[in-house]
Amino acid sequence: MKETIQKKQSKIVPVLLVIFGALAYLILLPQIWWLGLAFAALAVIWGGITLRKYNLFSVIAMLLGIVACLIYVFSR
Repeated sequence: MKETIQKKQSKIVPVLLVIFGALAYLILLPQIWWLGLAFAALAVIWGGITLRKYNLFSVIAMLLGIVACLIYVFSR
């Protein structure tokens, strides 16, 4: 039972990491830019924490969040 729960969690976490990184692009919408900033921070922080376990997914999430913030900063 415990192993089944751990297997499901290990499949959900990488997907959530990439989704948070992708949702960081909400920063480009003027009305909800703060929500995109929150997702970008979450993707970078959580990606850094899980970097050892989910290498590629963590790097993708962190890059998506950072690129979204860079686009926001340089588009102003």
